[in-house]
Amino acid sequence: MFEVLNNTGFNGSRITYYARPSFEQCQADCAANSACKAFTWIRPGAYNAGDAAMCYLMSEVTARVPDNHSISAVRN
Repeated sequence: MFEVLNNTGFNGSRITYYARPSFEQCQADCAANSACKAFTWIRPGAYNAGDAAMCYLMSEVTARVPDNHSISAVRN
Protein backbone atom coordinates (compact mmCIF):
# COMPACT_ATOMS: atom_id res chain seq x y z
CA MET A 1 0.00 0.00 0.00
CA PHE A 2 2.98 2.34 0.65
CA GLU A 3 6.48 2.63 -0.78
CA VAL A 4 8.69 3.24 2.28
CA LEU A 5 11.80 5.43 1.98
CA ASN A 6 14.20 5.32 4.92
CA ASN A 7 16.35 8.39 5.64
CA THR A 8 14.13 10.56 3.45
CA GLY A 9 11.91 13.55 4.20
CA PHE A 10 9.25 15.10 1.98
CA ASN A 11 8.47 18.70 1.04
CA GLY A 12 5.02 19.52 -0.26
CA SER A 13 1.48 20.31 0.83
CA ARG A 14 0.87 19.36 4.44
CA ILE A 15 -2.54 18.27 5.64
CA THR A 16 -1.50 18.28 9.30
CA TYR A 17 1.28 17.32 11.66
CA TYR A 18 1.38 16.16 15.28
CA ALA A 19 3.33 14.03 17.74
CA ARG A 20 3.02 10.30 16.99
CA PRO A 21 5.15 7.71 18.79
CA SER A 22 5.60 5.22 15.94
CA PHE A 23 6.04 5.02 12.18
CA GLU A 24 3.28 2.38 12.03
CA GLN A 25 0.76 4.70 13.73
CA CYS A 26 1.65 7.52 11.35
CA GLN A 27 1.21 5.16 8.39
CA ALA A 28 -2.18 4.02 9.71
CA ASP A 29 -3.27 7.67 10.03
CA CYS A 30 -2.33 8.34 6.40
CA ALA A 31 -4.08 5.16 5.23
CA ALA A 32 -7.26 6.27 7.02
CA ASN A 33 -7.24 9.74 5.41
CA SER A 34 -8.32 9.72 1.75
CA ALA A 35 -6.56 13.07 1.12
CA CYS A 36 -3.22 11.70 2.36
CA LYS A 37 -0.90 10.72 -0.49
CA ALA A 38 2.30 10.47 1.56
CA PHE A 39 3.74 11.03 5.03
CA THR A 40 6.97 11.68 6.86
CA TRP A 41 7.69 10.39 10.36
CA ILE A 42 10.53 12.11 12.21
CA ARG A 43 12.27 9.97 14.80
CA PRO A 44 12.08 11.00 18.48
CA GLY A 45 14.96 13.20 19.64
CA ALA A 46 15.93 13.87 16.03
CA TYR A 47 17.02 17.45 16.51
CA ASN A 48 16.95 18.01 20.28
CA ALA A 49 17.04 15.52 23.12
CA GLY A 50 13.51 14.99 24.37
CA ASP A 51 11.79 15.96 21.10
CA ALA A 52 8.70 13.87 20.42
CA ALA A 53 8.44 11.82 17.24
CA MET A 54 6.39 13.74 14.68
CA CYS A 55 4.01 12.64 11.93
CA TYR A 56 3.47 14.86 8.85
CA LEU A 57 0.59 13.89 6.55
CA MET A 58 0.91 15.21 2.99
CA SER A 59 -1.63 15.73 0.20
CA GLU A 60 1.16 16.35 -2.33
CA VAL A 61 4.91 15.71 -2.47
CA THR A 62 7.00 18.24 -4.37
CA ALA A 63 10.47 17.02 -3.35
CA ARG A 64 12.25 14.15 -1.63
CA VAL A 65 15.01 15.31 0.71
CA PRO A 66 17.76 13.14 2.25
CA ASP A 67 17.23 13.21 6.03
CA ASN A 68 18.79 10.75 8.47
CA HIS A 69 16.10 11.59 11.05
CA SER A 70 13.08 10.65 8.91
CA ILE A 71 11.22 7.75 7.35
CA SER A 72 8.73 8.64 4.65
CA ALA A 73 6.26 6.73 2.51
CA VAL A 74 4.21 7.33 -0.62
CA ARG A 75 0.84 5.73 -1.20
CA ASN A 76 0.95 3.28 -4.14
